[in-house]
Amino acid sequence: MIRPILVIVLSILGTIFIIQNSDHVPVQLFWGNPISVRLVFLLILFYIIGYSWATFNLLNKQRRLRRQIKHLKIQLAEATGKKINPRHKTASNSLASRIGRIKEQFERERGSESE
Repeated sequence: MIRPILVIVLSILGTIFIIQNSDHVPVQLFWGNPISVRLVFLLILFYIIGYSWATFNLLNKQRRLRRQIKHLKIQLAEATGKKINPRHKTASNSLASRIGRIKEQFERERGSESE
């Protein structure tokens, strides 16, 4: 029920935005004469560029975090002597609890070796 109303309201607001920003503005490039472009097209263009930039940065951050998780899984496997598949995907909560249990076990084994 809310979705159709939201679509109608956003459509009306978008139409008002386009009507208010339909003026032509001169755009001076690095060379040549200025060209005349509608303001709304410039605004939409820069919105798309900004959205694309943010998406690209988010994807890079996700890739970096996946690499870091894989590296930490490998380090954990080396520290505990257990085999952990670094490609295995688990939920972050279960992974955190699993890492916590392995750390506790590692510390217990380490403590019993020193005694």
